[in-house]
Amino acid sequence: MRDLPLVTVEPGDLLQACQIAKESPGLNANQLLCLACVDYQEHFQLVYFLRSLGGPGEPVRIMVIKANLSYEDPAPLRWSNCGGLQSGTSAKPETYSG
Repeated sequence: MRDLPLVTVEPGDLLQACQIAKESPGLNANQLLCLACVDYQEHFQLVYFLRSLGGPGEPVRIMVIKANLSYEDPAPLRWSNCGGLQSGTSAKPETYSG
């Protein structure tokens, strides 16, 4: 596998890092390829593989954002009713009843 651009952020900065990757014209990460959670002995690690589909004349890019989560507080994010990530204390997705 080729080397991919990688950044590791604090759990509380994960949402902002993903928003920057999505909204920055130079990055334009508009597709989540994979979301993985690695279980290490001392912590969990969330790993986001993001992809920029590129526009006219722009290359397709893949980047990785990681965050290490403690076992004591493994849920720095929660899902909003509209399906987006928000800062919070519960990672459990809310049920859509629409």
